[in-house]
Amino acid sequence: LGDKARAEREAVRTTYEGAISEAFEGSLHLYVAEEAKELGSYLEGVIKEEHDNHWKPNDDEVDTQILPSANKVFLKIRASLNRCVKMISRGATLLQLVDVFKRVLTQYSSALMQRLPKTATGQPGMPPPYVGTEWHIRVDDEEAQVVCHILHTAEFCRETLEGLATAVQKDIKPALADKVDLSEEEGSFQGVASACMTVLVLGINTKLDASLQDMGRVRWDMIDSPGDDSTYVLTMRKALLDSAPRLGLALDALTLSFLCDKMARAFLPRFHETLGRCKKISDKGTLQLSIDCDAIRRALHDFPKAARAAAAAKLPQHHADLLALQGIKPQDETEDENGPFASYNTYVEREMGAAINTVK
Repeated sequence: LGDKARAEREAVRTTYEGAISEAFEGSLHLYVAEEAKELGSYLEGVIKEEHDNHWKPNDDEVDTQILPSANKVFLKIRASLNRCVKMISRGATLLQLVDVFKRVLTQYSSALMQRLPKTATGQPGMPPPYVGTEWHIRVDDEEAQVVCHILHTAEFCRETLEGLATAVQKDIKPALADKVDLSEEEGSFQGVASACMTVLVLGINTKLDASLQDMGRVRWDMIDSPGDDSTYVLTMRKALLDSAPRLGLALDALTLSFLCDKMARAFLPRFHETLGRCKKISDKGTLQLSIDCDAIRRALHDFPKAARAAAAAKLPQHHADLLALQGIKPQDETEDENGPFASYNTYVEREMGAAINTVK
């Protein structure tokens, strides 16, 4: 009986509020315009804060991977939504306010996209094939960290949008619920996340490109004493292993495995192309090239290992102690045949195996 009474009171209250708001519906566009102005001004402020803080989360944030502007924007939108629902309208005016939310969120996703490092064409990425240098993106460790923060932020926004859409559909008049659609905005944040991944992939490949160019300049007919890894191989290995720890700390295993896969699929076709251009290879040169190919294969396998090792080292000591008490040995997920890196390892083995066979 109590629940029924509360439901009846809520229905009466909603009907009463609806009747009041409908009487002023024609003038409520002024309210919507004022909300739009306030939200727009607030967005400009939080984006300026991100610029001033160099696009890094504060150490006192609950989630130090997500930019604080994301939470601030959604809290501001939630406050605007609650104000409209409780005091203004659950009808057409609320639907107009949702359009304001959509514009603000689109502007926010554009600001995130604009912050990403760009290629020579002014875009945060290019489709393959990667020829010349126009696709190069210079991404140092600090920039890579910023890109990872934007990646996490974009994914957070996409997930939070689902909850926002559900909340609006629950609060708005049932006849208007089907008109609440934030899928386009979800797609824009997904686009930012994809662009972040592309930037990271091209950033690593830009570092590797210098080694490929050096490989193409080696006089393979002048090799006297094969054995040690060539200089270009050492440079390539250093580029991979220097990038790994920062990415391992910033990305979870699944996201890192996706990055590895995309990185390899951008790099290895170019490696094969460079290998095919190597001419006048002596017997000693063939042996050296075979040694180099195997070293590159190992470096590619070591890349995710180094990344995950950095992530494991950051775990609290009590986590390792708990595993030890339970008799559980830490497993190397990068070598698990059913783990997230299985596809990457298989691809590297296949492509580098083909390269070694080509040399022989």
